[in-house]
Amino acid sequence: MTTPAIIPSSPPPHGPTDWECTPISVFAKVLNTQADPDYNLLQEIITYDCTYTSLTFDNPTLHGIMPWAGTHSHVGPQAFIDIFTRVGLYWDRGPFSIDHLFGDEGNVTAWGSFTATSRTLGKAIISPWAARAQVNSANQIFELQ
Repeated sequence: MTTPAIIPSSPPPHGPTDWECTPISVFAKVLNTQADPDYNLLQEIITYDCTYTSLTFDNPTLHGIMPWAGTHSHVGPQAFIDIFTRVGLYWDRGPFSIDHLFGDEGNVTAWGSFTATSRTLGKAIISPWAARAQVNSANQIFELQ
C-alpha cells in the first residue's frame, strides 16, 4: 500500500490585518485613509510621539487661517484624525491621486494631485501635493511632512 504524498496547501489569502508591511506600504495606507481616517489603522502605523508638519514650519498667521498648518510636535495618531477632519471642514474633497510613491529604507516620498472645493467660496481647485514620511524599523511613521 502506498502512502499518498503530502501536498502543502497554499498560504491563506491576505486579509485586512495581513498586508505587506514596508515603509512604502505604511505611507500609502496613511495617504489612502486621509479622506476617511481609520483611527485603529493609524494607531498601528503612527508612533505616539510622531511629529507632523504641514505647509509651514511656524507661521501663526497661516495657522490662524488653516489650523492644520505648522509643526505639530509629538502629537501621535490622534493628530492625523484632527488634521484630516479639519481640512474637511474647509474643503469638500474631490479626487485624490498618488502619482509617485517611492522610498529608500525609512525615507518615503509621494506626490500627486487633488481636487477640492472651498466650502466658503464654492470654488474648485486642482492642486499638486507632496509629502515625505520617516518610518522606523517597526514600520511606524514617526515624522510626516
